[in-house]
Amino acid sequence: MAIPKNITEENLLDAISKIDLEGIPNEADSQYYDVVYNGKKYPPKLVVAYANIFANGKELNRNSFSGGMETQCFKLLRRYGFIIQKKSVSYYVLGASWQGKEENPDQSERFMINGIWENGYADQFLDVVNGVNVGDRVAIKSSYATRDRKSMLRIKATGTVYKNIGDGRNLKIKWDKKFEPFDLEGYGGYRNTIQKVAEEDIAEIFKSQNFMGYYSELVKFLRLANEQTTGQGTKEVKAFNKNRIKEYESLKVKVSFGQGRATAISWIAFLNDVDNVQQGIYPVYLYYKEKKRLILAYGVSETHASNRRWNISNEKSIEDYFKDNNLGKPEKYANSFVFRSYDLNKEILEKEINTDLDKLISIYKATSSNSKPDLESARKFQHSDLSKAIIKAGLFFAERTLLRLTASLLTKPFVVLTGLSGSGKTKLAQAFAMWICEDNKQYCIVPVGADWTNREPLLGFPNALEPKKYVKPDNKVLDLIIEANKNVSKPYFLILDEMNLSHVERYFADFLSVMESKNKIALHSGDSEWNDVPAQIGFPKNLFIIGTVNIDETTYMFSPKVLDRASVIEFRVTAAEMEIYLQSSTEINLDNLKGEGKNMAESFVEFAKNTSLEAADEERLNKTLMRFFAELKKTGAEFGYRSASEIIRFAAVANRLDADWKQDEITDAAIMQKLLPKVHGSRKRLTPVLEVLGSLCMTEKPKDGEKMEHFLNPPDEKDFSSRIKYPLSFEKIARMYRALLHNGFTSYAEA
Repeated sequence: MAIPKNITEENLLDAISKIDLEGIPNEADSQYYDVVYNGKKYPPKLVVAYANIFANGKELNRNSFSGGMETQCFKLLRRYGFIIQKKSVSYYVLGASWQGKEENPDQSERFMINGIWENGYADQFLDVVNGVNVGDRVAIKSSYATRDRKSMLRIKATGTVYKNIGDGRNLKIKWDKKFEPFDLEGYGGYRNTIQKVAEEDIAEIFKSQNFMGYYSELVKFLRLANEQTTGQGTKEVKAFNKNRIKEYESLKVKVSFGQGRATAISWIAFLNDVDNVQQGIYPVYLYYKEKKRLILAYGVSETHASNRRWNISNEKSIEDYFKDNNLGKPEKYANSFVFRSYDLNKEILEKEINTDLDKLISIYKATSSNSKPDLESARKFQHSDLSKAIIKAGLFFAERTLLRLTASLLTKPFVVLTGLSGSGKTKLAQAFAMWICEDNKQYCIVPVGADWTNREPLLGFPNALEPKKYVKPDNKVLDLIIEANKNVSKPYFLILDEMNLSHVERYFADFLSVMESKNKIALHSGDSEWNDVPAQIGFPKNLFIIGTVNIDETTYMFSPKVLDRASVIEFRVTAAEMEIYLQSSTEINLDNLKGEGKNMAESFVEFAKNTSLEAADEERLNKTLMRFFAELKKTGAEFGYRSASEIIRFAAVANRLDADWKQDEITDAAIMQKLLPKVHGSRKRLTPVLEVLGSLCMTEKPKDGEKMEHFLNPPDEKDFSSRIKYPLSFEKIARMYRALLHNGFTSYAEA
């Protein structure tokens, strides 16, 4: 009898409530599996039988449908996220021996039937052997066999049975000699229970499809993946996909060799009913053929950020693994995490493969509990929520300024806010951190001192007087970085207020270095932690640094090394913004922001780690960058690879962040933040540079007879706005040009 298709999750939950109220009837408990819900265990078939009462008005006859991993009953339960768990039972080995029929004395061989007998069910075999010889790997078919069942398999054996369990080892089973005689269709026979066997040995002796492991399937996959590189194996791949294992340990198995061509990365993913490879988390084999590396990974989807997270810490991303092992940059899946790596130049061991996969699947099931994500507690990052919260807190910032800050942080976690003193730079940085963090332990606001001449104010130092002691800075910066390394899914913020009061290169050099190299900062010479401080520390991808800058006679200019590694956002207050501020009676209350965006924090971090984003019109953007590069090169002011790649990523992030953000506006912001900050110098050197930059920000170059200086420093109030393509950048270039004419020197930073 088919189980009705209209049974819903609510019906199943009502059935569980009924069992809670009435208890489990006699003979209704399950023998081998339990449904686990809220820490309690229930018989799967009883739950489904009762659920039909609430769906269709009557209880299903439990004898009319089957239970088991591949049955309609279990698939229904798993579809709605219920955990199905195998019972923990005591097992005994049961053996029997026969001799030939009396009328055929030549049949003198001894036969032995062996199976697994569950304690408490003396008249039934569980998991009867069905078609193999002793010494082979035993394939088991779950079924019952009573003492008079005719389908028992007789296996030739004598006295003691040895089972080959791999690695040159045999498991020895001693059979009890006190047999109880019985007769089966003319065969003389004996039967008795033997010794109790450890459950892990049972898994070795008798392997059902659930216990056979994935090794042999993986070996086939690797062979076919290698053949794909030469264009061979297509027919075999089709045959493999047709006959391969579709479900393993109650998880769906998905395999990819590439769509119509050999992909750089072939993979095998194991998925529950919640996750998929486009959006979710899942155990996955990733085969990097060129590197001869097979990685069993904590998979993280790249197409869309998942609201679900692995419950792990201190794990190494595939990108970091490649770097540490001098493998270059991974073609894909850089943000997934390494569970185990196998060098395919060496032999891979069956037992190791099966054990590792089973462990990762156990972690996966424990992480997800096969439940649907709570969309209220974990949401996709939405920039519009930040804008609303900022207004609610009584702060006034242009929408595009907020977008530029967010996109810059997601592009690269080092942003410098510069501009007019008192324009709210520090307040905005603080507001963003307060809004997205759970508590104030996830961010530090540190005023930079004019006496900072080394890294000690940020990272502390080993105590020279007390061996194996480390002195942490009082500002908690080192604690913040340590915590960020431990909790990789949470965002952490370091806000350096007035960071140019001292030479940035002196106290910030270690950060600038590891930000690019992905190496670690050495803290002390020990092999273990010194009062909770490790010997070295990495720059975590979930640590975001925001520096604020004011320009006056007491501050220092940034070097190109610093500016090249940061996005620089200038703050200026327009007349319209000042008018709104003066007319507003709203008081600033940052407490209104606390934790308002914390349910989007993990999504924000995943967004920042996603290296597979592409700009909406990357070809057009590349042409624009080449125009800027070609013209600037003529004056010796061209940009490098780092700036180009970060502009491309900024555009990709901006496209994903706000679909209404126009491409020209995005390009304008990128020019303003990545190209212009490094422009500074004398009138003689910079006049041609600024004129070239100004012309590139127009819809077309100045016509014959028109001088660029008339656009950048017009002698009258003539409006050229209709001819300006990138207004934000053009207005900045014009200001720098006028300062150059008046002072003989100019720079991006202004007082």
